[in-house]
Amino acid sequence: MMYDAAFEKDACGMGFIAQKDGRYSRELVQNALTMLERMNHRGGTGAEPDTGDGAGILMAMPDPFFQQRAKEAEIPLPEKGAYAVGMFFLPKEKLRAAQVQEEVTKDIQQMGFTVLWQRDVPYDYYQCGPGAQKVMPSFVQVFIEKPVDVAAGRPFEDQLYRLRRKLEKTYHTDELSICSLSSKTVVYKGMLHAYQVGLFFKDLQSPEMTSSIALTHSRFSTNTFPSWSRAQPFRFLAHNGEINTLRGAENWMHGHQIEVYDDENSDSAKLENCMEYLYRQGRDIPQALLMMVPEAWSKEAGLTPELTAFNEYNASFMAPWDGPAALCFTDGDLVGAALDRNGLRPSRYSITKAGFVIVASESGVVDLPASEVIEKGVLGPANMFLVDTQKGMILRNQEIKAHYANAHPYQEWLADHLLTPELLPDAERQEETADDAIQTLWKRNGYTDEIIRTLILPMAQTGEEPVISMGFDSPLAILSERPQSLFTYFKQQFAQVTNPPIDAIREKLVIGTELFLGRDGDVSKDIRINCNKLKIASPVLKTSEYEKIKQLDQNGQKAVLQSILYDYVPENGAALQQALEALFKETEQKIDSGATIVILSDREVIQPQEGKVAIPILLAVSGLHNYLVRKGKRSLASIVADTAEVCEVHHYAMLVGYGASGVHPYGAYQTLAHFELSEKIESYRKACEKGIVKIMSRMGISTIAGYHGAQLFEAVGISEKVISEYFTGTVTRIGGLSLAQIEQEYLTRYEAAYGEKRVDYLDSGGSFQYKADGEHHLFNPKTIYGFQKAVRTGSYALYKEYAAEMNQDALENPTTLRSMWTFANTRRSIPLAEVEPVETIVKRFKVGAMSYGSLSEEAHRCIAEGMNAIGAKSNSGEGGENRNRFKPVNGINYNSRIKQVASGRFGVNAEYLMSADELQIKMAQGAKPGEGGNCQATKSSRGSLRFVAQHLVSD
Repeated sequence: MMYDAAFEKDACGMGFIAQKDGRYSRELVQNALTMLERMNHRGGTGAEPDTGDGAGILMAMPDPFFQQRAKEAEIPLPEKGAYAVGMFFLPKEKLRAAQVQEEVTKDIQQMGFTVLWQRDVPYDYYQCGPGAQKVMPSFVQVFIEKPVDVAAGRPFEDQLYRLRRKLEKTYHTDELSICSLSSKTVVYKGMLHAYQVGLFFKDLQSPEMTSSIALTHSRFSTNTFPSWSRAQPFRFLAHNGEINTLRGAENWMHGHQIEVYDDENSDSAKLENCMEYLYRQGRDIPQALLMMVPEAWSKEAGLTPELTAFNEYNASFMAPWDGPAALCFTDGDLVGAALDRNGLRPSRYSITKAGFVIVASESGVVDLPASEVIEKGVLGPANMFLVDTQKGMILRNQEIKAHYANAHPYQEWLADHLLTPELLPDAERQEETADDAIQTLWKRNGYTDEIIRTLILPMAQTGEEPVISMGFDSPLAILSERPQSLFTYFKQQFAQVTNPPIDAIREKLVIGTELFLGRDGDVSKDIRINCNKLKIASPVLKTSEYEKIKQLDQNGQKAVLQSILYDYVPENGAALQQALEALFKETEQKIDSGATIVILSDREVIQPQEGKVAIPILLAVSGLHNYLVRKGKRSLASIVADTAEVCEVHHYAMLVGYGASGVHPYGAYQTLAHFELSEKIESYRKACEKGIVKIMSRMGISTIAGYHGAQLFEAVGISEKVISEYFTGTVTRIGGLSLAQIEQEYLTRYEAAYGEKRVDYLDSGGSFQYKADGEHHLFNPKTIYGFQKAVRTGSYALYKEYAAEMNQDALENPTTLRSMWTFANTRRSIPLAEVEPVETIVKRFKVGAMSYGSLSEEAHRCIAEGMNAIGAKSNSGEGGENRNRFKPVNGINYNSRIKQVASGRFGVNAEYLMSADELQIKMAQGAKPGEGGNCQATKSSRGSLRFVAQHLVSD
């Protein structure tokens, strides 16, 4: 029930081999198959060792092979370029396959094409596993003649594209899957291991099978399950990596009415989908990929002014496909490779005297005598490498990008059309909330004394998000007895092992915080109007910036204010839904009338007035965002939130993640002013911005533009109906609150602000720290006292009392989902004699990782001693371990059998590693990349400080 295939991740193997001068050879195809076979270990497999996740080869049209086979079949085949080959997967069942083939042929002819020949592709059924055999399609190649009134090359390819899309819309993928349909390329692929491709497809064994380009891919199935059609390469490219910003990129496509071929496709297929749209509009593949997977272009990047302008122009209207990406691509003439801005996937190349160019995920994929190799290299972050087989040229990163950067006067376009807040006229500041009304503002927006004093004020004073605790033992929002903010029902998603987080401090060069507000132009063309935008340096707006934006009406940019307040009618259970519907329609009308920036505000023109309730700002932003996506109007306007509800970093990240381009937290700013910290507002704003960067970097995302609209959250306790309508695409695995119930949560705020208790002190809170009148905590003074008493006295009876009390409390006041679960007794009991003895079971136990320093020295040693005594494993944590513990002392073993390795940490040396039975590589230590575990000074003991000093000197 809790499983979701969307959480699967990957790391594949891929590459290409090309003959620089375009010469065809059998040697090239054989080398490509060798390359594929040697990257077999990069492909995935399930329980069946013979069934792979997918592998394949994309080649420049092997015309000599097809001419020979046509001659044997007595079929007159035109010259290369005058015919196309469709590689089709049809149903496995012979009768149905024949029916579909006949229907497809008729459809092709009705589209004005002539079918010259249809050929069953020979294969060896036994060269793949039982799982692949079970779902195996049949394989047919359809040869189509070029119409006489259509020119060879790209015009013919564009006609074939329209034919392909017509067929794909007509037939379900179970009946027809088009691997390739081109006059320039052909694809052989399947649900195979890499080494099986050449064995399975008999065509690839033929001496006449020659080519000048071969692109290969070995798939490790990730965000989609393996299938024959999902194997790569696709029609143009192969991808190793993950698109972390997929949802945002898809919404960008929907907003621009760009067709998504198949919503169930993998992120790699959708990447090619978007790339093909840009390609079919007249751009070539390298330019399309430079637009979609941009390099870092900040001042620190040191790019030329022309290249900086090219990247900024594209960023003003393109949604970045951010995440680890190594790409190989070809159109049959041009073949190349590219890396994402972080360079988190390997891509190595070799060039030989004979003109072979090999690019692959690894070295050694093809045996090349050292005397034949004239150049070796590694692609760096955001590098691109091209081979033009028509011109016999190898093109390097700088000349490729210089070519595109100088194709249009991007600098001039930006100078004429791109606005910044600094260029806008000054505006009058809105009157702030009076001191006597600040309590009402706090209560209306769910502030507590804890939020103000533990979060807002410290963030302003230090410029950092505070470290509050090593854990969180308050109830999940859905289990809490107290009213909750809608934000608390969502949990952030994090990067997986194959998709490392970014160190936002050490890798600051690739981090981008700018966003572009306004209406997109015609993204199908490179025209000056596309950059007619307002550029902001950060989504967290200063008040001066917000006031300027609010009055913006120039250069085709127009901002409008849209209130999200509605009448307080507690007996109307549908009031919130009606308010949302009215909000969407009113906003759509304003956009249709020319608005390019919509400001959603939860305050009245002067002050919040009694009798009005605000739509939760997250619901308003996400609901409007997804409404406009469905209407195909999302690209017509940007959303800015003017809100008092937002005050925590999680709030800002969620608003940006669900579509807000700017956030003006007037409530937090006015709170700081109330505490005479107006001069610290910028420090607070910076802390919020840094917090967003920290969160997105955990997902391996480099730019806030990429994080914008990516919806990288999971709902815990929100109904499927609410999610599908207002948070479309978000995962919700347990269901929960309806819209009416969400409204009730917020109406309690209204009652606190205007009801009988309006004069009471602000709620203490107690979510982060235990308060007698606050939120329930799993560990509270009573339970902690019971535990400490049991440990200090060594009384097992007291420990059992403590455990019984904890178990009873979990039933009466559940704080976790685990507390709600019971075992379903649906199976026959197993005799105890057949159960593994406890002495054996405990040897597989592993203690959670807690750093030396986060625990006391005595506690850390005690855990290791206890686990070693029963044959289990303790964990050193990320902070290393004193070498005196590696070997038993007086017969007592204090060594942690699991050792962690974390980037930039002291204490990791050969002796440390050799003392371990198991190693763990920590991707995001303390969940805060680049910052370590945030161990506070108050937790440091003399022993830990001595240990740190020792290793700082020795290392």
